[in-house]
Amino acid sequence: MPGHSTDEFSANGAEQVEEYSFPLTYAQSRLWFLQQFDPESSAYSVPWFLRIRGALDPNALHEALNLLLKRHEMLRTRFDVRDGQPQQFVVASATVDLPFEDISALADPVAEAERLCNAEPDHPIDITKAPLFRVRLLRLGINDHALLLTTHHIAIDGWSRAVFAKDMVALYDALAANKTPELPDLPIQYADYAVWERENFSGQKLRDYVDFWRTELAGAPALLELPTDRPRPPVETFRGANHYVQFPAELSSKLIGFSKARQSTLLSTMLAGFKALLFRYSGLADIVVGVPVANRNRVELEPLIGFFTNTLVVRTRFNSDAHFEDLRKLVKQSTVRALTHSELPFEKLVEELNPERTLSHNPVFQVMLSVRHDVTEKVRFPESGLEMEFVEKGGETG
Repeated sequence: MPGHSTDEFSANGAEQVEEYSFPLTYAQSRLWFLQQFDPESSAYSVPWFLRIRGALDPNALHEALNLLLKRHEMLRTRFDVRDGQPQQFVVASATVDLPFEDISALADPVAEAERLCNAEPDHPIDITKAPLFRVRLLRLGINDHALLLTTHHIAIDGWSRAVFAKDMVALYDALAANKTPELPDLPIQYADYAVWERENFSGQKLRDYVDFWRTELAGAPALLELPTDRPRPPVETFRGANHYVQFPAELSSKLIGFSKARQSTLLSTMLAGFKALLFRYSGLADIVVGVPVANRNRVELEPLIGFFTNTLVVRTRFNSDAHFEDLRKLVKQSTVRALTHSELPFEKLVEELNPERTLSHNPVFQVMLSVRHDVTEKVRFPESGLEMEFVEKGGETG
């Protein structure tokens, strides 16, 4: 996966080129299509609430954000159509504003900040313009701020959140100390990955992957019916809500220990429990579940901001009277099989399998289980002493 030159925007002293284009990845193509289908949809707007405690320098933070924009091409990319095909265009330079508002005098400034963050998706990100994120800084009190950041999923994933935080911390600390920021050069940019993906999944390799999945999913149920309080609408919507429940750390430790004792991953253990629950509610003993995977199995992809996430399809068939340990072993086997063929983009899989489509539900699977490792709780700024945390919030989407 060779990297492109850092001098893409100029050559031999010629006049600077304002932007260059490259194809969308398969996953981006799906999000782009959905955005064209419903341009006002906020389903893929991603709001973040970052609480920052300490003596914050807003000017240094603003400059750090713009240096981050310069470092990661994906953040200064726009999407448009050229010759009838969607393309993404990296612009040579872009800046992001940092509006500042002091709400510390309000009776409950934190509640107001959460309200403002929840309202962010009501103003969708325009993916035809760069940059692909916007920010807003709120003063909650003495040495207490909230940074509201809204991005579009076509440009960023869960893993990117930790990359964003790490780079922003390093850049801010240097600027606040009046030092020149120094970060290691990125080996490649997202454009390299997009081109590689399009070239890699073709010919015999594509046929081998598709043949595996065609066999793996042959005869799988097209729909998982679960008891609900309302009938399934003829056209699916993105209306829903988040509800957070915190379990004791002891339970998490026991689950990890249970998995290690059986030479299994936490993912397959949780997936087995989830499928047992789905069996109880649906009566089906042939269950297909989608599982998001980071899809960063090359070291040069790890420090990038971009949309790399792929969706893995895990199908498990079992006897309705099976014990949980039997189900766990079957889930482990089906998960391992799926993981060894996880590089094929889910969008390409759906295209090749061409299942019967309906507007009422997703193809291949309708439920997902995500075991996240990308959650960034508290981040310490080593030089300036600031502390930042990502605040998880409940709320509805529509």
